[in-house]
Amino acid sequence: MSKGFLRAKARVQVEGESFTIERQCTDGVWVLRNMKTERPMEKTTSELLEAYNSGHLKLERPARAKISSPERTSSLIAKESVPALENGLKAASFRLLFIKAVLHLPTSKSAYGAAILEVARSQNIPADKIPSWVSVYRWARAYLNSGSAPNVLVASNIDKGNRAPRFAEPVLEICQQAIETKFLTLERGTIVDTLAIARAETRRANKHLPVSEQLSLPTYRLINRLVNDIPVYDRDLARYGREHARKKYRTSLHHRQTEAPLERGEIDHTRMDLFAIDDENGFPLGRPWLTILIDDYTRCVLGYCLSFEPPSRATVARCLRHAFMPKTGLREKYPDLKNDWDAYGIVSELVMDGGTEFHSKELEQICFDLDIEQHFAPRKTPWFKGKVERFQGTLNRGVTVSTPGKTFGGIVERDDYDPKKHAIVTMSALKHLLEVGELQLMRQRT
Repeated sequence: MSKGFLRAKARVQVEGESFTIERQCTDGVWVLRNMKTERPMEKTTSELLEAYNSGHLKLERPARAKISSPERTSSLIAKESVPALENGLKAASFRLLFIKAVLHLPTSKSAYGAAILEVARSQNIPADKIPSWVSVYRWARAYLNSGSAPNVLVASNIDKGNRAPRFAEPVLEICQQAIETKFLTLERGTIVDTLAIARAETRRANKHLPVSEQLSLPTYRLINRLVNDIPVYDRDLARYGREHARKKYRTSLHHRQTEAPLERGEIDHTRMDLFAIDDENGFPLGRPWLTILIDDYTRCVLGYCLSFEPPSRATVARCLRHAFMPKTGLREKYPDLKNDWDAYGIVSELVMDGGTEFHSKELEQICFDLDIEQHFAPRKTPWFKGKVERFQGTLNRGVTVSTPGKTFGGIVERDDYDPKKHAIVTMSALKHLLEVGELQLMRQRT
């Protein structure tokens, strides 16, 4: 329900015909003009009130009215939830506070601004919720033009935008089929390719339809919107495969946290991106393999094995021996060292991947004798032992960043560069670099 007034410029319906009230004469007679025929009609106040009570006269609601009739109310309830309607009424009441404060004021920024601040202060309204004076002016103008009907202040959110679908359901089905057969494939078709297929199918369907029922051709924007409606995980799963999607959108929950050194160790292999040469004759020997055991709590290297032998039970055993035993004689070997390698000992847990060298009976026997729990990372989950993975990558990049004999990331990046011809790093120099560099990093950690 909303308020209505008999006054000039108000619109009424008399027995189904629309009239505009032009004026009230001095004798109390109202002059109404038919909006269709423009013929005038005179009615007294008592006649208009009697017609209103009998239902022959109706006051036309303002154009922006939101909840002014049972039909409108039922339409709103069907389109919006009850909380949404309640929020709209609260917003209208909020606006009405400021409108009533400025109705008697001249239209100026200073006058409106002072009244708005006074209302905000009295109602304890936060600073970020205070409306501008221009907004209050628009609300007041709409309020007065509607005949002081508060329902014009309810936001017309349900009427915003074009609610009618632009494309028919058959067009959407054709587009969905084109997306599934072209875009969501491992060949990774583009949106342009998908659009071409959808348009071709639409033209083929139009050949069997009358002119009045022709389907609209899909647009790039439609295909792009339909693609964006697909969850990103499902898109990447279809276009790049399960492993790619799992790695990209993985989440780490209940990560294993250690509280003391030697509580958990991570072991892994990597091949150095560097050609090493023989210490005696300088012949290039190839790219050495590096096996590293790192402490999870301190991130210190407990032990390593550097050789040209691919990962095997022997390289794992040498790495474990180097990690478990004290590192003695380093100062005699490297006179420039000023501290010892104190990181050694038997770990309580040993984390490794699923390589065959880690499933040997010898390693199982070693772990049983030394009371070491074996933990195997799931397939293709490098983050399960992320500390050793990150250390290997950092070490490889640091050693080979500008060293002659580096192999780059692959043959394409290598171009005409031959790492065998330019290799100058000997195996002894590489071991010296690893041990001295690790001791320097360990000194920084402590």
